[in-house]
Amino acid sequence: MSNFTASHAIVAMFFEMANADGQVDKSELEKIGELSRKYIAAQDSDFDEVVSESLDWYFDQSDVEKRIDSIFRFAANFSDVYEKSTLILIAKDLAKVAQSDGEIHQREGQFFRAGIELM
Repeated sequence: MSNFTASHAIVAMFFEMANADGQVDKSELEKIGELSRKYIAAQDSDFDEVVSESLDWYFDQSDVEKRIDSIFRFAANFSDVYEKSTLILIAKDLAKVAQSDGEIHQREGQFFRAGIELM
């Protein structure tokens, strides 16, 4: 994808968080949609298009470690796009995605800590 935006990266990051335990359930998908909508709207982007493009990118990445590294590289640049208050909201929303299925898996905690350090 040629113009991967911060909105795309947030959707991918939220999806990676949901998938950190090896499965994504309906409650996690609903939470990703609910939480990512405000970031996509803030960039005047089409919600359905950004989500579709983000998930296409996500599933095109066959190497999980490289995919996670890419997501973290994007997250490290969020401060170029968002104010500190928005970065805090992104972190809180990332935690909400982790909790949306009722449990926090060890890999979700590791992903959260690593993502927060970069933002």
